[in-house]
Amino acid sequence: MQQPEITLIGMGIGGLDSLTGAARKAIMQAELLIGHPRHLALFSEHPGEKIPLGKLPDLLHQLETTTKRAAMLASGDPLYFGVGRFLLNHLPKQRIRIISNISSIQYAFAMIKEPWDDALVVSAHGRKLGDILDRIAAADKVCILTDQENSPKVIARELLKQESAPCTAWLCEDLGLPTEKSTCTDLPSLLQLPCSDLNILILLRHAP
Repeated sequence: MQQPEITLIGMGIGGLDSLTGAARKAIMQAELLIGHPRHLALFSEHPGEKIPLGKLPDLLHQLETTTKRAAMLASGDPLYFGVGRFLLNHLPKQRIRIISNISSIQYAFAMIKEPWDDALVVSAHGRKLGDILDRIAAADKVCILTDQENSPKVIARELLKQESAPCTAWLCEDLGLPTEKSTCTDLPSLLQLPCSDLNILILLRHAP
């Protein structure tokens, strides 16, 4: 028996407004909708079964055994530091259809009006900061995907310990949400600056 298709959909930054017609159609045709609770909340009237996105091994088991046509809602571009890599590594590629969208990284650079084709992008999610700190310190332009452990404050503190070259720091928070904001500052000021858990840190070693 042929297993049903799984459509992996990037939700972008603008929520429903950022979805293409193809993405909307795939969602409406899905019998199983998987995603972060904030994404599922956008489809409260959807008639299909809804499953909040949890641990990836549990998700894999659900997708391997389901007989329902599934749509999975992911943040931004699901192939760029997203869940897409995990699915493609563990499921047959012919089962997966991918509808991408703008990433939070693209959005953040547009927000601060800075080209990003020459930027280093690193993820600190679930990683030891020491493994990537030298790369961050050496880059003239770097975008860092932070987490609660490797927060902007922690990153700034470690760079200052290394006597890293002065830089302009852009803290971009809550992208796409009503509380969205960007703050232009520097490394010492980041030590005192409270921030949302949903943030991206961009460091520029040149005049803004």
